[in-house]
Amino acid sequence: EIWMTEGDASGHGQRQSGALFAADHFMTWLGNGASHVNWWNLHNGLSVERNNYGDQGILSSGHARLGISQPPANTPFPPYYGVQLVSQFMKVGDTFVDCVSDRSKLVAHAVRHGSGKVGVLLINQDPDHDALVTVKGGVDGPRESFLYQRGWSAVKRTPLKRDAQGRVRVPAYGIVAVP
Repeated sequence: EIWMTEGDASGHGQRQSGALFAADHFMTWLGNGASHVNWWNLHNGLSVERNNYGDQGILSSGHARLGISQPPANTPFPPYYGVQLVSQFMKVGDTFVDCVSDRSKLVAHAVRHGSGKVGVLLINQDPDHDALVTVKGGVDGPRESFLYQRGWSAVKRTPLKRDAQGRVRVPAYGIVAVP
């Protein structure tokens, strides 16, 4: 049995990429057989040595020191939204299925839900360009999706939108989950 007991977005922190890292972190560990994946801390606290929040928690602790102030306590940092999106995407009993991306900055994960439907989670690690993605293998028909992108303070539930060629748009530094 594998337990991943301490992970965080060190190097990403409160930046947008922290959300991308968190989603990929959980999906990668669970997809490789971990039965438990834990984030470093819910509230970690302020670190002024880096001249920023320096907090690797999921939520702000609301601390202030030496002229640096965090957002109010319990304000979500970007990793929160990555974890939230994963929790809305997959449920207990889902099984991982093979999924590949032919792009270096596009991460793809897939699961088969208890209903038999296949769901995909797409993470665009390119900070400057949207990705148009062709999804093959069981992700057909009208579907809803969960979307998170740079600058948002929430995961949004929205109908899945495809272009005329059937491709899904994944925004720059964004995540699209099609459960």
